[in-house]
Amino acid sequence: MISVKEHERERYDVDPTMFYENRFWNRRPDGIVINKNDRTLYILEFKRSSDRNEDFLRVKEDEANEQHKSIIEVLKVAATEWTFGQINFVAGRCHTQVWCSSGR
Repeated sequence: MISVKEHERERYDVDPTMFYENRFWNRRPDGIVINKNDRTLYILEFKRSSDRNEDFLRVKEDEANEQHKSIIEVLKVAATEWTFGQINFVAGRCHTQVWCSSGR
C-alpha cells in the first residue's frame, strides 16, 4: 500500500470517501502505449533515483508498480478481452563505488 502523507489526508478528513476516490483516480501515468490490434495497453512510469543503497532499483520498481496497481486491476475487470501491463523506467545517478561493485 502506498503511504499517505498527513497533509494529503487533512484535505479530505471531512469526507473520507472523497479522499479514497481522489487518491484512486488522481493516479495518472506518465504515458501509455496502446496496440489496438493485439488489444494490449501498457502504462509507462518514469522514476528518478539515486543510489542511496544498493537495492534502490528494486525499491523504485516496487513504488512504480504499486502506484498503478489499482488502475491496472480495474482495467482488467472492465475490459477482459484486453491485456494490461506496466513498463517502468528508472533513471538516476550511481556513485562510483556502487558502479564498480556491481560489475559494470
